[in-house]
Amino acid sequence: MAAAASRPFVTVQSLENDMATDGGSTVNSLPLSDVMKASIRVDFITYVHLQISKNSLQPYAVFKCTGHQTSAESLGTGRAVSRIPRVSGGGTHRAGQGAFGNMCRGGRKFFPTKIWRWWHRVVNVTQKRHAVVSAIAASAVSSHVLARGHRIKSVPELPLVDSKVPKLDPQERLFIPFCRLHGHDAVVRHNDSLRKIKGLNSHST
Repeated sequence: MAAAASRPFVTVQSLENDMATDGGSTVNSLPLSDVMKASIRVDFITYVHLQISKNSLQPYAVFKCTGHQTSAESLGTGRAVSRIPRVSGGGTHRAGQGAFGNMCRGGRKFFPTKIWRWWHRVVNVTQKRHAVVSAIAASAVSSHVLARGHRIKSVPELPLVDSKVPKLDPQERLFIPFCRLHGHDAVVRHNDSLRKIKGLNSHST
């Protein structure tokens, strides 16, 4: 079970005040969601993330004739030389040199890459659901969130529940409420991690 299961209730924060209070004495609270009490399976998260990330791979392969674009033929046995195919002709250093093999200079590689390789992976829906639930449950444990690199020292509690999310612009929907709930350090850390990709109108973390 997750560490969040030890506390059955979560405090409801307010944008107007630091805490949502009734008369300044009672703090509003809600029962902790069942998904936050799920077991944290790091192996599920790692496996599903690795398998799904393979679905964005672009197939690649070497040219099918690489290493075979030369007139080479084996001399056969009985000549006191290896049976590797050798370049025919004369008048050049290339003549008589080994070809085609992966041990030869200018030869092909062993087991050349093909575009019909098994690139993508199929992950069971149940496995993906378990991974999502485990990831959500881990987000309620401060030690896991800190280990991820987030700055949450000023955040009052995890999970951070807001009493009322106002209707704001998409750019301000998370920034303003999170800053008012003492999450400004986490927002600044995220903005500092963004970098511009040259040639693209997007950012990458």
